[in-house]
Amino acid sequence: MQLKLLLPALNGLTACVFVVDSDRQILLVNDAGRALFGNGLVGVDFVVAVRNPACLEAINQVFQGARKSDAVITLQKPVKTTYRVAVTSLEPQSTSPQETQPRAVVSLEN
Repeated sequence: MQLKLLLPALNGLTACVFVVDSDRQILLVNDAGRALFGNGLVGVDFVVAVRNPACLEAINQVFQGARKSDAVITLQKPVKTTYRVAVTSLEPQSTSPQETQPRAVVSLEN
C-alpha cells in the first residue's frame, strides 16, 4: 500500500490521524497530528506522540483481533484536552516479510 497516496485526503481532516504498524511504529501522520504533536514522528513508537494507557489499550485490542476499538482520553499537553480515540484495523496488503505493513489507523478528535 502506498501510504503517501492517502496523505492528501488525511490532511483534509481536522482530526489527528496516525497510521501504525504492528510494532506501533508510526508510518504516517497527517497535518493535524503534526500540528498538535510535532514533526519527526514517522518511524517512532506511537507512545512517543501519545503517552496514555487507555489509548495504547485501544490499539492493543485491535492488534489482538478487534476490528475497531474506542477510548476517551485526556492529555495535559499542550493544553488539557479530552479526545475521542478511534482505532481501526487495516487488512494486510502484501505478504512480503520485508515490507512494513500498516496495521491500524488511530484518530484523535476533540
